[in-house]
Amino acid sequence: MSAGDEGSGPEVRVIDTLVGLPEGLHMRPLTIIATTAADFVSAVRIGRPGGPSADVTSMLEMLALAIGPGEEVRIEATGRDADAAAAAVLELFDRGFPEPG
Repeated sequence: MSAGDEGSGPEVRVIDTLVGLPEGLHMRPLTIIATTAADFVSAVRIGRPGGPSADVTSMLEMLALAIGPGEEVRIEATGRDADAAAAAVLELFDRGFPEPG
């Protein structure tokens, strides 16, 4: 740790949004979330505000949340590119989970 880093922890970014998909968060959008988050070094979790959350690298954890249509979801990214990681996942929700490419 350098002298300028004393007392500073990892960057954390938290964003709440709504699930606009009529089927909720099923395998296809969850796969897109995982693929998108893999482009960043920050750890990304999703869940309900005030409730359990899941590491987006674990499909089983995310599916177990059973997040349905219209539910509020919290995106939490922790790491040096947390702002960019959280913003990229939020964009998926905003754009209706387009296929990557």
